[in-house]
Amino acid sequence: MPAQMALRTDESGRKATWLELFYDLIYVVVIARLVHSLADHAANHLTVWAVFEFIFLFVPVWWAWTGHTLFANRFDPDDTPQRLLTLAQIFFLILLAGSIEGVFSGGAFYFALYYALVRSLLVLMYWRVHSHAPHLHPVTKPFLFGFSAGVVLWLLSLAFSGAFQYVLWGAALLVDFLTPPLARKILSEISVHRHHLPERLGLLTIILLGESVTGLVGGLGKGPWQWPSLVSLTGAFILMAGIWWLYFETLETLVVNAKLKAAQLAIYGHAIIYAGLAFVAAGMALCIKQETSAADTALLLSGGMIAILVPLLAVCAPLIPAPHNRGFVVTMIVLLAAYLCFSWGLQFVSIEWQCLVAAVPVCVFIGWHAQRGYLLTCKID
Repeated sequence: MPAQMALRTDESGRKATWLELFYDLIYVVVIARLVHSLADHAANHLTVWAVFEFIFLFVPVWWAWTGHTLFANRFDPDDTPQRLLTLAQIFFLILLAGSIEGVFSGGAFYFALYYALVRSLLVLMYWRVHSHAPHLHPVTKPFLFGFSAGVVLWLLSLAFSGAFQYVLWGAALLVDFLTPPLARKILSEISVHRHHLPERLGLLTIILLGESVTGLVGGLGKGPWQWPSLVSLTGAFILMAGIWWLYFETLETLVVNAKLKAAQLAIYGHAIIYAGLAFVAAGMALCIKQETSAADTALLLSGGMIAILVPLLAVCAPLIPAPHNRGFVVTMIVLLAAYLCFSWGLQFVSIEWQCLVAAVPVCVFIGWHAQRGYLLTCKID
């Protein structure tokens, strides 16, 4: 048995490898495609269908990244076959990125094909560990069966078109999503790596915040010194900085210091956080370009913030020690209530001021807690 075929969840000093960082690069492109598509739809009018299209494609993209990340977190032999399998995934993800824009206009076949190939490579990774490390069968077997069933459904969808094809995609994702919870008992016993996983989750957060930066720069076509653009840019930057501060001083700090066990709440909760970051990025870009209605940007900004805050509250509240947890929960609920009100009220604010107004609640929240040390002293030994 190769020495590398072992659980790596207890190793000290683990960091993301250079190959993992290279792997993340393709998601810069994939996520940019998705966010730009959402912004283009919202530039005309933000419809329920546009939001559905975004989520319907964003979820499998996030799950592909999560699948590779969790395999690497537990195993990652970092040998030649593993590197080749990861590089092959990157290749098919590039093709997947190129197929995104055509999914709902006759190109769904190629998206499904490339996605099935990406997931098949992940199954091969698990099979390698399974075949070389019999003592790890209780860990690898659920993933082999569950993820293989998902791949079969993705491949089966290639024989169909239209609504039934999308139904098969949903069924495949459902099978995949249920696989880790069904194996929760064994996964809780082995836990995840308490430093490596938060680092990986934080890196994708940075990628999505980077998409906000792209939107800021891309929206300055009219020139940064025109008053409306400058106001929007300033507000968007403050909002983006506030999100960064909030995430990395609460969730990332707490998760990296906690005994996470299976970490399924944090893992699945990040899907909502990432989607929220994408909505905020699209809203920022449209505010700077002033290409849509105030009502649409209000929904993107407020809805995105709510999507970020709800899972952040759910993950962080149990990890914050007393007496800080009560103050954190109460102020988070107030912050959520503010953005619920903003989802209606922001539409009456001039579009160039919306980002600045939207940044006020999160900045007040950060200032309140930082003054009392709540966000800086809640680390868990």
